Amino acid sequence: MFTLREAIDTSTPMGEAMFTVISVIAQLESRLISERTTVAMAYTRVHGTRTGRSIGRPRIVFDRERAAAMHNAGISYRRIARELGVSPPKLHAALKQYRDRRSQTGAAGESDSALVEKAGQEVSQ
Repeated sequence: MFTLREAIDTSTPMGEAMFTVISVIAQLESRLISERTTVAMAYTRVHGTRTGRSIGRPRIVFDRERAAAMHNAGISYRRIARELGVSPPKLHAALKQYRDRRSQTGAAGESDSALVEKAGQEVSQ
């Protein structure tokens, strides 16, 4: 029997030994790849995802209180968005949510830290 690529005659003792060595190296390579994949999957699971890719889009963080103050001062959404590094629709949605949350708690003039303290007091009572 001959292998087509390497032209090894497996009917001779030397050809049979060569074929065995090549198959052992191929098996070793396959197991090393499997081991590296298993280690990488475990690492990514520990760090929050199954594949290592982040889930969804990264959150945009900006000071909503500052944005609301700027808008109350008469600055346009577009200019505020440019200054804070967010898109105008994202800014508009965030400010709407911010105002709704503040109106539900009845804290029209309080800062976020005051809201957190107030919420903590309500829970403890």
